[in-house]
Amino acid sequence: MEWQPQQYTLAKEFIELPYQVYADDPNWIPEYQQGVEKQFSPANRYFEQGNSVWLSFEPNVVRLAGFFNPEFSIEGKKVAFFGFWETINSLEANRRLFTDFEKWAKSKGATVLYGPINFSTTFGNYRIRLNHFDKGSFPGEPYNPPYYKKLLESLGYKCQYLYKSDISYDIPKVLDDYKKTIAYLPSKLASHFTFILLTRDYWLDNLEEIYRCIDTIFQNNFAYSSLDYESFRELFGQSFANSLFEKASILALDKKNKIAGMMIAFPDFAPLLRQGATNRIPPENIDYRKHFALLPKPVLGLIKVAGILPQYRRLGHLFVALTAEVLQRFINESCFYGACATYKEGNRSAIVGKYADDTRNYGLYCKTIASGLRKVHLL
Repeated sequence: MEWQPQQYTLAKEFIELPYQVYADDPNWIPEYQQGVEKQFSPANRYFEQGNSVWLSFEPNVVRLAGFFNPEFSIEGKKVAFFGFWETINSLEANRRLFTDFEKWAKSKGATVLYGPINFSTTFGNYRIRLNHFDKGSFPGEPYNPPYYKKLLESLGYKCQYLYKSDISYDIPKVLDDYKKTIAYLPSKLASHFTFILLTRDYWLDNLEEIYRCIDTIFQNNFAYSSLDYESFRELFGQSFANSLFEKASILALDKKNKIAGMMIAFPDFAPLLRQGATNRIPPENIDYRKHFALLPKPVLGLIKVAGILPQYRRLGHLFVALTAEVLQRFINESCFYGACATYKEGNRSAIVGKYADDTRNYGLYCKTIASGLRKVHLL
C-alpha cells in the first residue's frame, strides 16, 4: 500500500520479522527498531519532498518497502528502489510482494528498479551480501542469509553493481609498503596540509563544514542524492560522533584550516553488538571512549569514509599519506587487522586492495520494467 506517515504506524509484524529470519544466527546485529519506526514516521523529511513510499508484508514470511522520488533519475530513466527487504526462503511469497511493488513503481512512471536500498544510497543501508556468510558483519555492513541472491535472480533481478570490503590481517605489512611511497612525497604536500585527529568534539563543532565536504566528495557516487543539513545533523549527531575511532580518524586541513580530505575510521564493535554477545550493547548506545577497551584483541579497524575534495585530487599522494597515517594509528591502538569498507568495484581509491586476505562481496540488483504510463496519441 502507499504509505502515509501521518495516518499509519508500522505494524509489529513488519518490525519484528528480521528477528524471526535471524533467530538462530548469533552473528546477526539486531536492527534498531525505534530507528526503523522513525524512518517511516512524519519525522523523516523524505516525506516532505514529494516522494512516495510503498510498503507491504506477509506476517512471519516477508516484508518489503518501495521508494520513488519523482525528481530523481539514473541515466535519464525514472527509477524506484526497493528496500527493508527481509524474508524466509519462500519464492512464492516474494513473488507476490515484488509483483505488487513493481505494479506500484510502474504506476509512478518508473522504468528501472534498484535494490535493496533503504530510502537512498546516500546514507541509507543498501546492497546484499554475496559471500562469507559465516563471518558475521561489522556495523553497517550488508548481511543476510545466502538464499537472498537466488530469490532475487528468480524474480528477474540481476546484479548490476558489485561492491567489496577488503580485509587485511597484517596491517604492519600493508603500512610498510605504503611507507615506500610516502618516502617520495613531494615536499609541497607537507607544506600545504596539516593532519589532525577527528575527535567527536571536532565533529560536532564543525558539523556544517563536514556536511558540505562529504556532499562535495561523494556527489558523483552512484544514485547519490543530497541530504539537507538538518537531516544530516539528525542522522550524524551525538550518537554517531560517539562511535568514531577518535585515535585513528584523520582530517587533512589546508593552509586556511579548511578540510581538504578525510579518512573516518571506526573500531569493529560487532563483538559487542551481535545477537549472541554476552551483555550485548545496543548500537545506539555505543561509545568509543567506554567500549573500545571491551573489544577482544586484535581489533579490526574499519576505514568507512575516505575522500579528497576535488580541488586537491591532483595531489594524488594526499590520499596515500592519509591512508598511511590511519594505518599507523590502527597499529598504535592494537588494530593489526584493518578493512576498507565498502567500495564499488573498480574504484581506484581502494585502500587495502592487493593486500586483502579476505574480500567480502555485495551486490546491488536491478530490473527493467515497462512504464505504467501510457502515451496519448492525438488525432
